[in-house]
Amino acid sequence: MKKIISLVLLVGTIVFSSTFAEDTNRVASSCEAEISIRIKDPAKEIKTNEPVILIVQIQNVSTNAMLMFRTESLPTDYTWTISSPSGKDLSSKPDLLPEAISGSFPKLKPLESRETDYDLNQVCNFNEAGIYKVIVKKEVFSISPERKKCEIISNPLNIVISK
Repeated sequence: MKKIISLVLLVGTIVFSSTFAEDTNRVASSCEAEISIRIKDPAKEIKTNEPVILIVQIQNVSTNAMLMFRTESLPTDYTWTISSPSGKDLSSKPDLLPEAISGSFPKLKPLESRETDYDLNQVCNFNEAGIYKVIVKKEVFSISPERKKCEIISNPLNIVISK
């Protein structure tokens, strides 16, 4: 009887994780981490040349691995892919900082997450009215039980900018 209950709980956890990924802006990755982005104040209309504040969430979806990533509080903390309403590529440049540079290395325990506000105007200007398509990428490191590096990528987020 105990084995059956354990199996049901395990299946429930798998279904929950899959459902959670479908209901948000997350894309699963090979190192059991997910990243999502959303507008901080979705009820507020964003006008051209105003700040575009997003919430970036990184979640460790592993049940046993510790996750770590580098933050420097710079525009290059994340890699952004941004398309303007007219189709112009406004993407950020790759992180040119050496991997050995000092900084903060937050750690996420299994099933833990971290949210950070991010002013997307650090990357580009939103001076055209219309819909911008935004994707964020971040390199993360699994540090237990084995060391592994991978990149996590969000689903696209459409941001409407009005005049």
